[in-house]
Amino acid sequence: MKLVKFVPALAATVVLAACSNANNQPAPQPTVDPVAKAADQAAQQVNEIAGKAVRGAGAVKVEKATDGSKSIVYRCQSGKLVTANYVFQGEEPKAVNIVLQNGKKTQKIPTLAIDPSDKDSTVFKSKKYSWELESGFNLASTEKSGMLFKHEAKVSNILAKTCDVDKALTSRLNK
Repeated sequence: MKLVKFVPALAATVVLAACSNANNQPAPQPTVDPVAKAADQAAQQVNEIAGKAVRGAGAVKVEKATDGSKSIVYRCQSGKLVTANYVFQGEEPKAVNIVLQNGKKTQKIPTLAIDPSDKDSTVFKSKKYSWELESGFNLASTEKSGMLFKHEAKVSNILAKTCDVDKALTSRLNK
């Protein structure tokens, strides 16, 4: 009989303790634009290094690298899918992150930067990979076909070819 009186009191104590801890939680912080945060951190680090290296050196400003982005899904030969997440400055593309999907196998390609020296097509490159699109690719004109290459010692392998924009999947991705 004493146990029946003790259990509700114990349960009430546990509930009150849990409620009192909920008030001690910190308020959620507002989200910060990751690009702006990275730029601020880079500027701070460079200014610290510059301040130690040369007295009286001017502060470094970091320009905002991007002001637009767009995600596009491409359907390629042999049933492969390429998801490309582009970053733009104005109308011009600057970089892309790619995910190659071949059936259940998924491969993330590290960030590829625009190669401004190629005038015949739009090419994004890194040391090991390149994503080549038809010429004229920009923020207003993204309906261009592409090919994905992996560059090794003396040979370049095609990872995905004849990649055309899949409008339905792109629309679903950007909702």
